Amino acid sequence: MPYAKSMKDLYERLRDVGFDANFVRYRVLPDWWADDLAAKPANRAMAEAAISRMLGFPITRLRDPSAKLELPPVNDVRLKRTKGVKAPEVRPALLLAAQVAKGVLSAIRPPPRFGGPMPAEEVRQRILGQHHAVDLGSLLEFAWQHGIVVLHLAELPSASKKFSGMALFCGQVPVVILAFRSDSPPWLAFHLGHELGHVLLGHVAPGKPPLADSNIDQLDQDAEEKAADRFACLALTGLPEIQLPPIYGLTAAKLVAASREFGTKRNIDPGTLALIYGRSAERMPVAQNALKLMGLDRGAHAKIGAALLDRLDRDDLPEATERLLSLLSAF
Repeated sequence: MPYAKSMKDLYERLRDVGFDANFVRYRVLPDWWADDLAAKPANRAMAEAAISRMLGFPITRLRDPSAKLELPPVNDVRLKRTKGVKAPEVRPALLLAAQVAKGVLSAIRPPPRFGGPMPAEEVRQRILGQHHAVDLGSLLEFAWQHGIVVLHLAELPSASKKFSGMALFCGQVPVVILAFRSDSPPWLAFHLGHELGHVLLGHVAPGKPPLADSNIDQLDQDAEEKAADRFACLALTGLPEIQLPPIYGLTAAKLVAASREFGTKRNIDPGTLALIYGRSAERMPVAQNALKLMGLDRGAHAKIGAALLDRLDRDDLPEATERLLSLLSAF
């Protein structure tokens, strides 16, 4: 893309470390910004300050057109399930996620208080004390009540590799950041359950590096990943793992009926059962059609965003925090 001469070096140097010009222009710089404003040094300084606040680059490096930019450290994030993905390729997205988490925590009132580790069986028992099944909505409610912040990151720089989920502590507060593109509540329920496993099993803790999953749906023999998968399955179904037989000739409509009947008996969300069948029987198209028939193919991002909105104090937020919040679903 053509750059205004006064912004050319900034955009090119940021692109070299994973932040494409469109992302910087429309997601980092203020809404009122126009690149030709940078012809005046005072305006260019305002752009540099906005980039520094949101992305963490030292303003002295941004100010020097010949200075090579380097990504600020992300506390040695442990990246799991990285088949085909190298850690440096996803660092821009992880850096942004960590910045968003810090910005959100500054705006939550009252500040969350973490309730401590908890086994999946107890999580399920607590939720079933108030709900018929463990689904995305009830899992979100539990997480927030237990002092765990849950976010969905809707916007990431296109020049960076993506991640599915991330668990970290900001000070004493655990934060789960989901970035999975699917908007299906059952899909996001498993992803949330997996990341909650990392938090509640102690895989992340204050002073320990964050943990990010590049692709939660990819099988992994790592002990922590297997434990987080087991945690999610236990919380959602009451069983450490569950497989449904590949019943031949099962249409989407029949899968809906079977999932609802079995789910009612076992206190399992029928959408979860449809996904389990799809993966077990290698019939994901049937499972996806079943989710559509049940109205469970969309709405997850809005649920996660609404739960956050209920807890935010948005009065007099700094502009940099508002820009960070704009990257989240429902903003």
